[in-house]
Amino acid sequence: MDAAMISSGRNKPSRNRGDLPRIGGLQRPRTRRRVEGHTNLRTTGRHMQQSIRWLWVVGVFGFSAVALAQTPASSPSGTAFDGTYAVVSSAKVNETYTTRQGRLGQCPDRRPGPLHIINDQARYTTATGDKLRGSVGPQGQLAMRIITPPNSAGAYRPVEINLSGNIDGSGTVRARQIGNSCSYDFVWQKQTR
Repeated sequence: MDAAMISSGRNKPSRNRGDLPRIGGLQRPRTRRRVEGHTNLRTTGRHMQQSIRWLWVVGVFGFSAVALAQTPASSPSGTAFDGTYAVVSSAKVNETYTTRQGRLGQCPDRRPGPLHIINDQARYTTATGDKLRGSVGPQGQLAMRIITPPNSAGAYRPVEINLSGNIDGSGTVRARQIGNSCSYDFVWQKQTR
């Protein structure tokens, strides 16, 4: 090396770029040193991924066990409420409703189809053809619902129908169907074979 390079300081380590030494104008990265008490980042990452996988597996099996424990076993013979119920009566709760145009509309008379219950799952078809599905509780509580999307026949909003009622010990169902405009009270009676 000539004296000009040495005196200019070009061959001295640069202190303005961290502690990386300069060799021939290029920076050389320092080699990693293992410090006592610290682990390699790659090893730590692998352990973390493996721990997460195990937690995920345990979680899936744990939630499955909880779900199975809450699901009542279905009996092959059915339940006390299983059967077909024929319509006994139908009555309008409200006589009129307000149309989309703000006019007064008359609620039509409606007669639903028979009510079918199998393994505490209930279903029936409304007078307009909508199929309601729901469930029966252990004390005979009946809850059913349907939401139909708007159709191309001019309906601008979905139709929502809810039905709630009770089944008594003699096999009589008393329920109220509430729709967007009209509501009805229905009575069904269990059919004997």
